[in-house]
Amino acid sequence: MIEYQRMFYILYGQDDFSLNRALERIKADLGDPQMLAVNTTKLDGQHLTLSALQDNCNVAPFLSPSRLVIVDGLLKRFEPKPGKQRFSKRAVTKSENELGEGLVSYIKQMAPTTVLVLVDDSRISSHNPLLKKLSPLAKVKTFPLLRGRGVSRLDTTASK
Repeated sequence: MIEYQRMFYILYGQDDFSLNRALERIKADLGDPQMLAVNTTKLDGQHLTLSALQDNCNVAPFLSPSRLVIVDGLLKRFEPKPGKQRFSKRAVTKSENELGEGLVSYIKQMAPTTVLVLVDDSRISSHNPLLKKLSPLAKVKTFPLLRGRGVSRLDTTASK
């Protein structure tokens, strides 16, 4: 009998090259690329509803042990807007609050065959309310924009 573990990742940061490499590693760990392509769904986080996410995550994988659901830009939707202070207290809308709370409870009971990945290639602050809620449930990886030696090290690594 195969033992499944819930897989939930949050990948974010402005270094989109490293972020995409991490996403490709997750995909590689899920098996046959052709079957994974059939079992992969990409969703726009800027317009995502909880029911749409649940509908996509609840679909059983086809001839594969896993289904991959990638949500792009959901964290940015919850990002506090810069104000006079470091971050203004932007009011989270009722629908955003419901989505955040619903996501927390849904992820705890998500099908073990689903791999959910939230990706965001923007600058996301530690004050992001969705990131704060979901971080304890996820494998979180940040990809800050590389500068100076980090860029030259990346050039060397990428060329290998």
